[in-house]
Amino acid sequence: MRKTRLLIPSVVILLASCGGTSTSGVINGNWSAGLMNPDASVAFGFVAKFTQQSGTAVTVSNFNFNQTSSCFSGQTNDGATFTSTGNSNGVQTGKFGMTISTTSQGAQNVLTMQGNLQSNQTNEKIAGTWTLTGASGCNGSGTFVITPLVSP
Repeated sequence: MRKTRLLIPSVVILLASCGGTSTSGVINGNWSAGLMNPDASVAFGFVAKFTQQSGTAVTVSNFNFNQTSSCFSGQTNDGATFTSTGNSNGVQTGKFGMTISTTSQGAQNVLTMQGNLQSNQTNEKIAGTWTLTGASGCNGSGTFVITPLVSP
């Protein structure tokens, strides 16, 4: 788990200028996520750097929401896991999970994502579902897509 602060524009610019494609069996790189509500409206968005550790552990660093949210107005704890499930016909697959939680006193807000990586030479994404539980007004669910940030 890593403590972070919300959106810092210079970090977002820095992340956007860095490459972010993964290598076989890992998801190393800078990624951008879009979380959608069931009505197709945007719920959350964030950028983060994922670094595969030994086993399934993934270090999450440079995590920043794209816009402020009352559900995550302070520091957060961020953690992820990734398990490669193989490479078939040039398509890398794997199971992905991520949790983002508040660190403040009182009701804890927890955003949980579960999805799957599909990666080939021309398309790479992690897609799945998310749920948010916590304080009043900080509940919901939907779908997400996470894609690598590519160098300009």
